[in-house]
Amino acid sequence: MTEYLAAGGGTIAYEVAGSGPLIVLAHGMGDSRSAYRAVIPQLVAAGYRVAAVDLRGCGESSVGWPAWSRTAIA
Repeated sequence: MTEYLAAGGGTIAYEVAGSGPLIVLAHGMGDSRSAYRAVIPQLVAAGYRVAAVDLRGCGESSVGWPAWSRTAIA
Protein backbone atom coordinates (compact mmCIF):
# COMPACT_ATOMS: atom_id res chain seq x y z
CA MET A 1 0.00 0.00 0.00
CA THR A 2 1.35 3.39 -0.94
CA GLU A 3 2.01 5.87 1.85
CA TYR A 4 3.07 9.50 1.54
CA LEU A 5 5.56 11.57 3.53
CA ALA A 6 5.43 15.37 3.39
CA ALA A 7 8.98 16.67 3.60
CA GLY A 8 10.84 19.82 2.60
CA GLY A 9 8.20 21.30 0.33
CA GLY A 10 7.08 18.12 -1.44
CA THR A 11 5.67 14.64 -0.98
CA ILE A 12 7.56 11.33 -1.15
CA ALA A 13 5.63 8.17 -2.04
CA TYR A 14 6.77 4.91 -0.47
CA GLU A 15 5.64 1.48 0.64
CA VAL A 16 6.83 -0.78 3.44
CA ALA A 17 6.34 -4.55 3.66
CA GLY A 18 7.49 -7.35 5.93
CA SER A 19 9.32 -7.38 9.25
CA GLY A 20 12.90 -7.95 10.31
CA PRO A 21 16.07 -6.11 9.29
CA LEU A 22 15.32 -3.10 7.09
CA ILE A 23 16.31 -2.90 3.43
CA VAL A 24 15.68 0.41 1.62
CA LEU A 25 15.21 0.24 -2.16
CA ALA A 26 15.86 3.48 -4.06
CA HIS A 27 15.60 3.39 -7.85
CA GLY A 28 17.83 5.00 -10.45
CA MET A 29 17.19 8.12 -12.50
CA GLY A 30 13.98 8.09 -14.53
CA ASP A 31 12.56 4.97 -12.85
CA SER A 32 10.22 4.38 -9.90
CA ARG A 33 9.80 2.00 -6.98
CA SER A 34 7.76 -0.27 -9.27
CA ALA A 35 11.12 -1.45 -10.67
CA TYR A 36 11.38 -3.57 -7.49
CA ARG A 37 7.91 -5.15 -7.64
CA ALA A 38 9.33 -8.64 -8.33
CA VAL A 39 12.09 -8.37 -5.71
CA ILE A 40 10.05 -7.12 -2.74
CA PRO A 41 8.05 -10.36 -2.15
CA GLN A 42 11.26 -12.40 -2.25
CA LEU A 43 12.97 -10.16 0.31
CA VAL A 44 9.91 -10.25 2.59
CA ALA A 45 9.79 -14.06 2.31
CA ALA A 46 13.48 -14.12 3.31
CA GLY A 47 12.61 -12.27 6.55
CA TYR A 48 13.34 -8.65 5.73
CA ARG A 49 11.36 -5.45 6.17
CA VAL A 50 11.49 -3.65 2.81
CA ALA A 51 10.92 0.06 2.15
CA ALA A 52 10.68 1.08 -1.51
CA VAL A 53 10.65 4.79 -2.29
CA ASP A 54 9.86 6.98 -5.29
CA LEU A 55 12.53 9.68 -5.47
CA ARG A 56 11.63 13.34 -6.09
CA GLY A 57 9.75 13.83 -9.33
CA CYS A 58 9.44 10.08 -10.03
CA GLY A 59 6.54 7.67 -9.73
CA GLU A 60 3.94 9.02 -7.30
CA SER A 61 6.25 11.53 -5.58
CA SER A 62 5.61 15.21 -6.22
CA VAL A 63 7.54 17.36 -8.67
CA GLY A 64 7.22 20.84 -7.09
CA TRP A 65 10.33 20.75 -4.90
CA PRO A 66 12.12 24.01 -4.09
CA ALA A 67 15.58 22.52 -4.81
CA TRP A 68 16.98 19.67 -6.91
CA SER A 69 20.64 19.50 -5.88
CA ARG A 70 22.17 16.17 -4.87
CA THR A 71 22.33 17.43 -1.30
CA ALA A 72 18.66 18.45 -1.31
CA ILE A 73 17.58 15.10 -2.74
CA ALA A 74 19.61 13.18 -0.16
